[in-house]
Amino acid sequence: MSSDRKTGIIFLIGVLMFVSGCRINWDDDLIDTGPLNLPDPAPGGGCPVGSWDGFDNTNSPYMGSAKEVKVEVSVSTDFRCPFCRQFALWAMELWEKPNIRDYARLYYHHYPIESLHDGTEEIHAAAVATANQGFDKFWPLHDEIFNRAEAGTPMTIADVVAYAQTQLALDMTLFNADRTAEATQTFIESEKEQARNLGLTGTPSVWICGIKLDSWGDLETALNHFLANVVPDTDSSTDTTDIDGGPDANE
Repeated sequence: MSSDRKTGIIFLIGVLMFVSGCRINWDDDLIDTGPLNLPDPAPGGGCPVGSWDGFDNTNSPYMGSAKEVKVEVSVSTDFRCPFCRQFALWAMELWEKPNIRDYARLYYHHYPIESLHDGTEEIHAAAVATANQGFDKFWPLHDEIFNRAEAGTPMTIADVVAYAQTQLALDMTLFNADRTAEATQTFIESEKEQARNLGLTGTPSVWICGIKLDSWGDLETALNHFLANVVPDTDSSTDTTDIDGGPDANE
């Protein structure tokens, strides 16, 4: 096989995986990545009036919306999925952009696929136990898991437990009880069921204003569409402590 043909095949596989992520069922129809067909934003910008993302976000860690929630985004992801890692690292940078940081909120939802990624369920259970002690504790762990994986040294469950104790200073008795509790497994299964009901076929899956995107790479375009008419608030005194689901986020 020629080198050009090999390069072409590798490129095609990369495109399919970028679009599809970690697929649950490869017999599903391949996703159409045609032009985005999005409804008009609300007057003054944001999600259309009456839109709903379909998730129960009550106990979901979030980042963004330092000033006002104009747009809601939900992502279902697997800590062991390499495409979820790509999304997470990209989203960290995306939410540094002022308009997105100030007016868009990204909710994190658990979707471990144990059949594809051995050990991912116990990592997610530990992340839920961490979030139980504050969303501001969850996000450093989230970032550490994906940053370590990007560096080629993915965290084991022992690494996660050590990080929770030494870096996050969690109540370890509560943490260890929560990560093995039936309630934690019930919560994760509820997260997965909600995502499946909303059309998930793989991870990461992304919804904006209740609309499932065919490709997570379309998120920035969709955000810019819904935020295009937002007039930035120039009040520098606005409280930004909850940009990453801070200390009061789960009260």
